[in-house]
Amino acid sequence: DEFGLLLEGCSITEAGIVCEQLIRTINNYRLKWKTVEFDVGVSVGMVGISNNAANAAELLSRADLACYQAKNLGRGRVYIAENNNQELDLQQTQMSHVANVSQAIKENRFYLVKQLIKPMASQDEQRDHYELLLRLKDREGNSITPEEFIPVAERYGVITIVDRWVLEAALKCYQQYFAAKQDLVSINLSGASINDERFTTFAIDLIKQSQVPGDCLCFEITETAAIAQISHAQKFMLTMKELGVKFALDDFGSGLSSFSYLKNLPIDYLKIDGSLVKGIPDEEYDRAIVTSINEVAHLMGIKTVAEFVETEQILEHIAKISIDYAQGYITGKPVAIAS
Repeated sequence: DEFGLLLEGCSITEAGIVCEQLIRTINNYRLKWKTVEFDVGVSVGMVGISNNAANAAELLSRADLACYQAKNLGRGRVYIAENNNQELDLQQTQMSHVANVSQAIKENRFYLVKQLIKPMASQDEQRDHYELLLRLKDREGNSITPEEFIPVAERYGVITIVDRWVLEAALKCYQQYFAAKQDLVSINLSGASINDERFTTFAIDLIKQSQVPGDCLCFEITETAAIAQISHAQKFMLTMKELGVKFALDDFGSGLSSFSYLKNLPIDYLKIDGSLVKGIPDEEYDRAIVTSINEVAHLMGIKTVAEFVETEQILEHIAKISIDYAQGYITGKPVAIAS
């Protein structure tokens, strides 16, 4: 439960003392129900109100964010939202993006761009392979980076709405821009969506209605999302594979990577995390890890993609290692779908 407390004629220092007393009082309380006692705790987010303060809604929003920050720092404490707190400012901006997800869809402020995933041996491919990347503009037309709105959309439970829009938009534009050579397009999905049976049903129906061949689609899921709910991931992937859909495991090497997971997931492509790829020319350790990932993947019949290939030097190194595909600015920057 959440409660608001308005302290009139009270300084920040005095308010902090009141809140600390409140926390101690509540911590000392025991809720008794039948023969069981429960501990009760509270976290407090505090924001000062001045003559030039924002409106009530913004003040409450900032207090709410400060309360979340108190919880993140260990609960049972007070977190004061200073006027120049850049972290809270950023969170408040992110929250405004999330709150307007449905509105952004209605106003056509979401859009897709494509980035080439280039085969290292071009003669092996009869069609192109692209990753479709999500972009967002605010109402003034300024670009909002995925790093600003995707994590917070996941945190506040609206990422599945975004995933649904992406899948619909990708299927709608496929016939016009990718069907001629039956190009393979990769679409990113969140962990929340692959764990949601309603999304599975939605995706199946949408793919069938679109008449886009399943083997022209590739769903990318992060290593972290797949491992967190591996049984759900397996079920989702096997269901989609009945339609011919391919799968890529994204950002491999960024988390608690284990080759054992690869045996349990029907993966077609393994995307090696860019933080490792960028270190290949200069870091022997990174080069050894990337080489090992590539060799094990090939033994399992999985093709490999090096992410963040940004220089000719990196491109030369991944060619020597025999990685199958390169993705990055050196092989092609994200461009408009129609280009």
